Amino acid sequence: MFADVVILADGANSPLCKKYNLGFDANSHTCAVGVKEIIELGSDRIDDIFNLNANEGAAWLFAGDITDGKMGGGFLYTNKSSISLGVVFGMHNAGNANLSVAKMLQNLKAHPAVAPLIKNGKTIEYSAHIVPEGGFNAIKNISNDGVLVVGDAAGLCLNLGYIVRGMDLAVQSGVEAANAIIQAKQKGDFSKTSLGVYENFLNESFVMQDMKLYKDVPQMLDNDRIFGLYPNLAADIMHDMFMVNGKSERLMKKIIPRVKKAGILNIAKDIYKGVKAL
Repeated sequence: MFADVVILADGANSPLCKKYNLGFDANSHTCAVGVKEIIELGSDRIDDIFNLNANEGAAWLFAGDITDGKMGGGFLYTNKSSISLGVVFGMHNAGNANLSVAKMLQNLKAHPAVAPLIKNGKTIEYSAHIVPEGGFNAIKNISNDGVLVVGDAAGLCLNLGYIVRGMDLAVQSGVEAANAIIQAKQKGDFSKTSLGVYENFLNESFVMQDMKLYKDVPQMLDNDRIFGLYPNLAADIMHDMFMVNGKSERLMKKIIPRVKKAGILNIAKDIYKGVKAL
C-alpha cells in the first residue's frame, strides 16, 4: 500500500519511530509501564457503589505503598458496566522495587478501600501498556517527509501527579495532523517543510501549550519522598488528629513533631519545586 503521508500512532514503544528517529526520546526514565484489569460489575452496582446518576462516571487515583513508595500510582475509573483498575510504574525503578508491577496490581485489588468494590466482579480483560512520561523535554521530531507522529508515539502525555492526561492530547494531535495533511494536499507538497505546519498547529493548540507549561513536572515527580514519605506523613498526621488518648493538646503540637521527623528542609525544597513546576 502506498500513501502520500503516513501517520504514526502506534504507541510509546513505536518501532517505526525508533527506526527513523521520530517521536520522543524513549528510555527507562521517560517511560512507565502500566497494567490494567477491566472488571465487570454491572451498571446498577456501579451506580450504587459510586453514587452515580445516569451518564456520570467516577475516577480515583492512588499513591504510596501501591507502587512500593516509588514513582507511579494506581487508578480506578468507571465504565458503563465495569471498572478499569490498574497501576502505572516508572520503568527506571524496576530494579529497585521489591514487587513486580503485576503484584502491585494484585495488592491494589486486595486493598481495604478497593476489595469491597470489586467483590464478586469478573475480570474480562487484562492488558499492559507503555506510557510516555518524559513530558515536553523528551519530544524529538514529530514530522518529516511524508510522515507525522501523534499521540503516545509523539510522547504526548501529561502526568501531573494528581491527574494523568493522554487521551485528549492524542485526539487533538490527530485533528491537527489531519488539518496539516489537508493543507499539504492542497499544495501537492508532502515534504517536511510543508507538513511542518502540523507542529505549528500543535503549538497554537492546548496540546503543546500544556506540555510546555508543565515541562518541569516529570523531574519534580521523580522523587521517592512524594510517593513514600509524604503519604506516610499524611497518614500519621491524620492518625494523631483523630486518636483520643486522654491528653489535651493543641492541633499544631500533634502535627509539628511529625513534620520535623519528615524533615522540614526536605519538605520546603519539595514544596518550592512543586510550586515552580505546577
